[in-house]
Amino acid sequence: PPLPQCLAGMPARVLKCLLLAAAAQAVEVAWSAVQLASPCSDCTIPASDTWILDTSATVQNLTIAGILRWDTTQDSLELSADYIFLERGGRFEIGTDQHPMLLRATVRLSTAGAAH
Repeated sequence: PPLPQCLAGMPARVLKCLLLAAAAQAVEVAWSAVQLASPCSDCTIPASDTWILDTSATVQNLTIAGILRWDTTQDSLELSADYIFLERGGRFEIGTDQHPMLLRATVRLSTAGAAH
C-alpha cells in the first residue's frame, strides 16, 4: 500500500528503521526524526507508538491512537493542527506529575483558516 502522506518526505533509511521497529515492538519516535516534507493532511500516531514532540510541528489532522508526549525540556514548542483526535487509549501528554511542563507550550487549532 502507499505510504501515508506524512511519511512521504522521510529518508528511506529512517523510514526503514521505523517500519522494522514497528513490526518488532512498540516504537518511541522523536517528532524531529519524522522530517515532514510539508504540513501533511493526515498524521496518525499508531497505538503501539510513543512520539515525542521535540520540535514545533504543523499538520492538518492529527489522530493519536498511541502517545504524543511533549518534550518538557524544550521551550516555546508549538503544535498547529485543524483537528486533533484522541482515539480510545490514546494519550496527549503536555507534562506529567513526574515531568511537569514548566516552559511555554502552545497548541493552535484552526479550521479552514479560522483560529479557535
